[in-house]
Amino acid sequence: MIAYNYCFSTCIGRVHNINGDAPYEFGAWRLRISKAKLAALSSSDLIHWSPVGVGFVKQSVRRGVLPALLSRILSARQAINSNMKRITDPQLKKSAHSRQLGLKLIANVTYGYTAANFSGRMPCVEVGDSVVAKSRETLERAIQLVNDGDWNAKVMICYIQGVVKVV
Repeated sequence: MIAYNYCFSTCIGRVHNINGDAPYEFGAWRLRISKAKLAALSSSDLIHWSPVGVGFVKQSVRRGVLPALLSRILSARQAINSNMKRITDPQLKKSAHSRQLGLKLIANVTYGYTAANFSGRMPCVEVGDSVVAKSRETLERAIQLVNDGDWNAKVMICYIQGVVKVV
């Protein structure tokens, strides 16, 4: 989400919905982007298209709220983890560990919040679908890189109790 600026505030919708003439359904609201604006953004390479055909403006146009939030959460977690190395009191160390774990969980559930139609306040399937598709694409590229590399390594995919594990 951070690397590709995936957010409610940067998403312009699915490519087949953007027609420039009329507003189209987008999450819980309606959105309209003129053909001239879309052409200007596209010609300047200011749109990233996710693997499922959803467009997001790049950070140079507008920094997304979710990427900014996640960056701050991850920075706070990194600071807690680096300070934990200096803590000697077991109670303080346990408290710091709980804090960093809480920040990790918040960062992990942020994706789920984007597509939560039933319980979420701002469902936007376009963002959730894009995160899943880009994650899958990145994982497949990493697997291919390892399998094709010269370091005599192979990625093994295991199915354990219905769960896929990459080892």
